[in-house]
Amino acid sequence: MGENPTDISKDSSKSLEQNDTENTPSSIKAWLRLENNDLTENEKETLAEELEDYFLSRKQRILKKRNEQKGNE
Repeated sequence: MGENPTDISKDSSKSLEQNDTENTPSSIKAWLRLENNDLTENEKETLAEELEDYFLSRKQRILKKRNEQKGNE
């Protein structure tokens, strides 16, 4: 995760990039369209991916903490 998210590998396939974009939640896409008109399309996609990664990792931490608490009861 320490990599620069704006660096796009020249070897990445278009179908893989398209699949990643399709997996971005529509609410994030809508927010990006409405709130960030000054961003380029590439910046919007990068931001959407970073938001998605952040919330997925946050969910994992919350679930892990919840499971640890259940184990201590």
